[in-house]
Parts: sequence; C-alpha cells; structure tokens
Amino acid sequence: MKNFIRNSHLETIDHLEDEATRAYLARDFERSSHLFDRILVMEPNSPEGLGIRWLRACSHEHGYAPGGINLTKALFDYKSLANKPQLASITPEACLGTARVLIKIDARENAKEAKIYALRALKEFNDPRAMEMLGQICSQGEGDFDRAKEWYWKAFKAGSPFGLKGVALVLLKEKKVWRSVAASAGFLLSYPILLSISVARISERAEGSHWKGPFPREP
Repeated sequence: MKNFIRNSHLETIDHLEDEATRAYLARDFERSSHLFDRILVMEPNSPEGLGIRWLRACSHEHGYAPGGINLTKALFDYKSLANKPQLASITPEACLGTARVLIKIDARENAKEAKIYALRALKEFNDPRAMEMLGQICSQGEGDFDRAKEWYWKAFKAGSPFGLKGVALVLLKEKKVWRSVAASAGFLLSYPILLSISVARISERAEGSHWKGPFPREP
C-alpha cells in the first residue's frame, strides 16, 4: 500500500513537472509560476524539485513571472540551489546565477560575495563562464579594468564565445575605441564556432544529471 501511494505521488510530480515546463516554454508564466510553487511544496529537495527551482529562479531574474522581474526572489532560489550541490548540472548554474543577480542588485556593494560564488563555479566545476563572471565583477563591481580584461581573455582562451565581447566592452570603457572595435570583430568571427563548443559542454553536463526535464534555459 505504501509503495502504491509513493508511486502515485511520483506520477503526480512527473505530471506536474511536465505541465510546468510546457507552460514555461510556451510563455504561459502565470500557470508555470503556480505549478513551480506547487511542486516545490511537494518535493523541494528531489532532483525534479531542484530543476524546477532553477527554472523559478530564472523566471524571477528575467521577468518570466506574473510579477515581472524580482531579483530578491531569484537570489533566494539561486542561493538555495548553490548550497545544495546535489546535481552537477545545476550547481554551477546556481553559483553563476547567484553571482549574476548579486551584481545586478548592487555591483559595488555585492562584488565580494559575488566573487565567492563565481570562484566556486570555476574551482569546483571548471566552468569558463565563471571567468566571464569574474571579468564582469572586476569591471562593474571593483572598477579594476586590467584584471577584468585578464579574466575575459582567460574565458576566451578556455572556449567561451563571450570572452572577446567582454574585452571589447572594457576597452570601450577605457575609451580605447579602435581596439574595442577590433575585439568586437574578433568576437563576431569566432562566435559561431565557440558557441557550438560551449553548448556541447553544457549539454554533456545536462545528460549526466538525474533531472529528466529540459535543461534550464530562457524560453
């Protein structure tokens, strides 16, 4: 009897997860938000629940929720995931999401905390996007343009398609216009190849996870 109840419960979660992800990808954010909350009440720590929490964080960060952008709620969910390293495909996303939202809230005030999460994504998961994030933190939060360019160059050399774009933006802030243009041109030329490599790496992590839903992404 207990097994029957448990199996029925799992079937319910599976159904709700499918409905939630379909609604999210169809941009029915009112319904997806309601289903996200319902699933997280029922199974907050299951692999499915962790994946849904990532989608809810994303929805709050980017405004894919009835109330629009809510960085406070996004930060709560990202931090919750970052402190529960149960899925290799989710934890680096959560660390980077936490750092990104902290910078969006107040780059200078939150630079130190944001750097902790970005460095964790780099050291524990060797994610080149963490180098991009560190470049952004140095540029926007600390005003250290030289260090920012170093991180962006490292990201580019590690295969990130946005490393050169970061370099170009910093050069523009330094009023080095022609060098910025050159870096931007390099970004545009290398983007298709490097993007395909980056997507392949992310897909590999997703395939190794226990969450069977779509890998968290913007709809």
